[in-house]
Amino acid sequence: MGRWDNYNDVEYKVHNLSRRDLFETVCYDNAYHTLEYIKHFYDTKRCKSKPNVQFKRLYNFLEFLYDVKENLNILKVDESIAEDFMYYMADKVCLKEVYITMCKLSCFYDYLIINGLIEKNPFMKVRKLSGQADRKSKQLSTNFITDEQIEKIKTNSPLHLNAYAMFSLSSGADVNTIQNLKWEHVSFDKRMVQSSDEKFFFNEYVSEQLQAMRDLRVKKGLDDCGYVFRSHIDANCNKNTPLTKTTIGEWCARLGDIIDVPNLRHLDFRHTAIRSFLSASGSVGMTSVIMNHKYLSTKARQFIVEENNDDLLQEYKDLCEI
Repeated sequence: MGRWDNYNDVEYKVHNLSRRDLFETVCYDNAYHTLEYIKHFYDTKRCKSKPNVQFKRLYNFLEFLYDVKENLNILKVDESIAEDFMYYMADKVCLKEVYITMCKLSCFYDYLIINGLIEKNPFMKVRKLSGQADRKSKQLSTNFITDEQIEKIKTNSPLHLNAYAMFSLSSGADVNTIQNLKWEHVSFDKRMVQSSDEKFFFNEYVSEQLQAMRDLRVKKGLDDCGYVFRSHIDANCNKNTPLTKTTIGEWCARLGDIIDVPNLRHLDFRHTAIRSFLSASGSVGMTSVIMNHKYLSTKARQFIVEENNDDLLQEYKDLCEI
């Protein structure tokens, strides 16, 4: 019945308020109770969009019952069926969408309970499970890069990877800055990058690598269209478009091979830079400013290695005479 498109919507020939084609296909109880639920939303003025948008997740569930569970009556759904649907959805959409869908269906079954049609909500358990999975997926999971791994990058990587990695580790620049960085944003005298309203700073070693990369392009007669980071393939250097995230991902994969980190991401460079500066300075506020991290004060515990910083933090506190 129908098909999944890229947005998890189900396309049908008829797109009307009642989704006639769907409700004429599923069993009577499933159509009746679902339509009564939609009517309830209209009567209480809680429906702010068309039903095919507002209730698309409920429609997806009706299709699941029809296609996968032999048109099972919606009142006979138990926790095992709810769990089956959760995993069915997890194969198609992101964890956030799975959680939202479980919440919507849990509300629907609460409605059925209130109206005396069932006694237990089968979606309470999977709502909790999908919520936990969604929160876990958002937790910080960083490959903090060690000094030994940094030395491997310096020793074993080609110039374009070395410059990218060391600039990222020194400046803590986000991926958008890397993509769009132009030479006009770079001040070698101040060892600073000013992009939009943000400033990033880099060390002497990075300055040397950037200069070497620029000189090599001049020597080869390559036009980089003013961009600092370009594809390492000479034929693609002169494309007047920002570096793609796909290319950055390929660079991270290559660097990951060099330092034995198979799932290396650009974010690992930024988080390593934040941790390094925070550990060296002991100042959340200064790190937040220099690394352009607006919310570091609420996330500092995730970056600082407290057992290694007690003396430094005490010294910093004493310096402030508090």
